[in-house]
Amino acid sequence: MTQHSRDTPQFYLTAPSPCPYLAGKEERKVFTHLVGERARELNDLLTHGGFRRSQSIAYRPACEACRACVSVRVVAEDFRPTRSMRRVLDRNADIAAELRTGMPSSEQYSVFRAYLDSRHHDGGMADMTVLDYAMMVEDSHVETRSSSTGSRVTAATATCWRSRSPTCSATGSRWCTRSTSRTSPTARSAPS
Repeated sequence: MTQHSRDTPQFYLTAPSPCPYLAGKEERKVFTHLVGERARELNDLLTHGGFRRSQSIAYRPACEACRACVSVRVVAEDFRPTRSMRRVLDRNADIAAELRTGMPSSEQYSVFRAYLDSRHHDGGMADMTVLDYAMMVEDSHVETRSSSTGSRVTAATATCWRSRSPTCSATGSRWCTRSTSRTSPTARSAPS
């Protein structure tokens, strides 16, 4: 029997399943567990290879006949908001987001639940309870923070500290957003 160190990542491939993004397509993912003392370093390294993180698992699409999903990362120091983005920022200037330690709340779960129900209603996380959500936020070998918008959560974003991330010139942040955020219908966009 071959023995592997816990510090050596083992990669696995999921079985094909219906794609949550493209009708009639199947998806597969390659994934590994982020555990041990080197989890943060491994997460940084895999992020550069297009991986995403959910709880203590890093994964990326590995579909056989499709390459439609592309992991996008914004180079923080080079980011310049477009005119449209600046209009959205101006229109929402009264909304302030606050970065906090990874502490789950029922409001965050409600936003997350709405996202799952609208985008991944039959996916692997569809049955997540509020306790599962709490574990996702709190139980991680990678430093995770959350942001919320004031007393009423209208959007929720989980972020991972990137040890080598530059500072964003627009926001001054060194946080790398790694998961999908969902804005409530009350958020305001700029007029066209």
